[in-house]
Amino acid sequence: LIQVCVKSTDWKQRSAGYMLMGLISEACKESMKKNMDEAIKLACSGIMDENVRVRHSGLSCLALLLTELEPRAQIRFHSELMPVLLGMMTNEPLIKMQTHVVSTLINFARGLLNDDEEEEESNKGAKIMNLYSTTLF
Repeated sequence: LIQVCVKSTDWKQRSAGYMLMGLISEACKESMKKNMDEAIKLACSGIMDENVRVRHSGLSCLALLLTELEPRAQIRFHSELMPVLLGMMTNEPLIKMQTHVVSTLINFARGLLNDDEEEEESNKGAKIMNLYSTTLF
């Protein structure tokens, strides 16, 4: 259904397809992880659409995917996504689109920050275990 919508010539159907994909990303997280390349590429085709409303929906889809697929999506696709998103920030004529791009970039960054926090937490746990290792063993 999503593929049919995003390939439609009607901008309303394309927009609905991207919104649907973004909205189901949490419920279909495992499937999206298995098909991460296709999911991110499909979302990126939305942000490159000629219609501003479809681009807006594509950004929403991408932001939701980045949240659900963090941090692997950020690590894997940063070199492709960042230049496009930064370019959109400066080249989009509508302030609403520029702010939506910034919001998507915030989702991107949060995914990396959450990864750092998890790493720090596991490192803290290891440090604590090392402090007590002689006492425990």
